[in-house]
Amino acid sequence: MSKSLHLFILLLVVVQFSAFAQPSFYISVDFKFFENDKPLTPKEFDKKYIIINPSKHKNKHPNYHFNPTNKTFSVGGSVVYNDLIIDIIKQKDTMQLVFKTKGGTRKQFAIEHLSFKEGTFFIEEEKLTRLDIQNSKSNYYNALLTSISDQTFQQKENFLLKEINKQKLKYGIDDDDFLPKKEIELIEISGLKDQKILTTYQNYLVKKNFVDQPEHDRIEDGKVIYAPD
Repeated sequence: MSKSLHLFILLLVVVQFSAFAQPSFYISVDFKFFENDKPLTPKEFDKKYIIINPSKHKNKHPNYHFNPTNKTFSVGGSVVYNDLIIDIIKQKDTMQLVFKTKGGTRKQFAIEHLSFKEGTFFIEEEKLTRLDIQNSKSNYYNALLTSISDQTFQQKENFLLKEINKQKLKYGIDDDDFLPKKEIELIEISGLKDQKILTTYQNYLVKKNFVDQPEHDRIEDGKVIYAPD
């Protein structure tokens, strides 16, 4: 084999690998964890909570580093262009923290005061005093909306689209309504007593052919019962 052919093959391999190689970024998160406004030590934390960090070994705990000087927990991991997701587990409940990395342009997050709250929270800012728990429903719903792309609608089995539709059904939002909502606007249908709204919702279920599926939705004695799962 000639020397020029060797060089050509080597160049082809280098170009091929460089084309598919994607840069990774290390994202770090620092936070102080509180329970009843008292900062917890690792020993106190480990009695009730587990941190699941997908970028680390799931079965190896603790998945954090603790700085005793400033009582700060630190977690982190490498991402490519995705966001960093950290789960904090308390018995059967999960607090999921989604740190929006913007393709690796945000690499360090800090939360001064973090306490457990079941649910999913999208964190846009790099430095927070505490999570906006009071607006957690609207934060989650609006974050889902901002994650929609044209490709999302082309994928019938897209998880994101399914989650948005589930949230819309939960709050009685029209299918073609993709405007962001305030916390006060997100009222669960199952908690309403207005008969006109209930009738409208019943007609909606008939239209969606949900009334024949009692395991998903059913109406009894004028009260809507909704079981999204």
